[in-house]
Amino acid sequence: MRKIVFIGGPRGVGKTKVIQKANAGSHPVIPTGKISKAAQIRLAKTAGWKDLSPSEQKAKINQEVLRHITFQSKKTKLIIIDSHYSYHGEPIFTKAELKHLAKETGASFLFVNISASRKNILLRVLADTSKMRSHEIKKVREDILLNQKFYEEYRKILAKSTGRSISLWNHDVEETAKLLSGFIGDFLSDKWKNSFLIKK
Repeated sequence: MRKIVFIGGPRGVGKTKVIQKANAGSHPVIPTGKISKAAQIRLAKTAGWKDLSPSEQKAKINQEVLRHITFQSKKTKLIIIDSHYSYHGEPIFTKAELKHLAKETGASFLFVNISASRKNILLRVLADTSKMRSHEIKKVREDILLNQKFYEEYRKILAKSTGRSISLWNHDVEETAKLLSGFIGDFLSDKWKNSFLIKK
C-alpha cells in the first residue's frame, strides 16, 4: 500500500527545516504552499476566474494541489506533504477532498502535527515580517489553535480505515528531526502495525 505522510503545523514552527533534516532527500516532498501559489497565479489569468467566489477559487486551487499529490504518490511508495492544517482560519482541504485523495491514491496516511512554544513561534514569525507586533501576536495564537483543531479533524476523518497520527513538540530541530525520521521509518515498514502509531 502506498503511504502519505502529511506534516503540518503553524507558520514559524520550523516544520520545513525539520522535514529537510528528517528526510534528507529519501522521499519526495510536496510543498503545498508553493504549488498553491503557482496554481493561483496561473488560474488568475484564465477567463472567468474573477467571477468565482473565494470558496470556488480555493476549490480549483486545491484540485491542482491534489492532482499533484496523486501523481507523485503513484510514482513512489511514500511521499511527504509539507503543509499546514489551517490557512486563513480554514482547513487546507475539505473533508470531501481529503477522502477523495485517500480513495484516488489508495494510500494510508500518517498525520504529523508539529508545534512549539508560542514564544518560539512568535520570534520566528517576527523575524520574517514587518507587520505590527500586536497584530502578529494575535495571529500566531490563532494559528496555533486552529492548526491543532484541524489536525484533530483530519485525524478523525480517516482514522477508521487509513489514518495514523502523532504530534511532535519542536524544541530542538535536530532532536525533532530524529524522532520524525524514526516515525516515518516505522510507518514505511511493517513496524508501524505494532508500534506506538496507535489507531485512533
